[in-house]
Amino acid sequence: MSCEKFRENMAAYLDCLLSDKELCEFQAHLSVCKTCRQEAEELQSMFSWLKQAGDVTPPKDLRESVLAELKLEEGRKVRRFFPGFSQAVAAAVVFIMLVVGNLSLLPTSRVSDAVPMRAAYQEESRAATPPADAAIYTQNLRESEQFSDKSELSSEAERNTSSHRLALNLVLIPLFLFFAMRFQRRRKEAD
Repeated sequence: MSCEKFRENMAAYLDCLLSDKELCEFQAHLSVCKTCRQEAEELQSMFSWLKQAGDVTPPKDLRESVLAELKLEEGRKVRRFFPGFSQAVAAAVVFIMLVVGNLSLLPTSRVSDAVPMRAAYQEESRAATPPADAAIYTQNLRESEQFSDKSELSSEAERNTSSHRLALNLVLIPLFLFFAMRFQRRRKEAD
C-alpha cells in the first residue's frame, strides 16, 4: 500500500470501517512506514480525546442572538449618501485639477505673434535712424537684440509649459477615467 492510499483510508481505519483485506494491508503499511505510523498514532489520540469530550449542545438562544447581532451590523452600515459618492467626489476633484492645471499652463504670449512684432520693430528703428547718428542707431540695435533674446526665452518657456501640460494630462486623465468608471460600477452594483 502506498502512503497516498494509506491517507485515503485513514478515516475508515479510525472509524473501524475497513474490510479484513484492507485492514491487513493497512497494518502492513503501518509496520513498514514510520511517517504514516506517527500520523496514525496522532490521529488516534486526537479521536480518543474528542470521544471523551462528549456531545456539546449549543445554548437555546444562540440562533436568536446571532440573528440580532447581524441585524445590528446591517443597521451600522447605513450609507449617508448614494452608492459611489466617494468615487464621484474623487473624479470631480481630479477633473477640477485637470481644468485648473491646463488653464494655469496656458502660454501668456505666443512666439509666433512676437516674430512679426520684432521684425516691424527692427524695420522701424532702421528707417527712423539716420546713418549719421550712430549712437541712437546702436541703441536701437541693442533694443532689437534684447527683444530677440526675450522671444527666444519665450519660446523655451512655451516648450517647457507644453511638456508640463502633457505630463499633467497623462497623469490626470487616466485618474479621472478610473474614478468615473469606479463610480459607474458602484452605481450598477447598488441597483
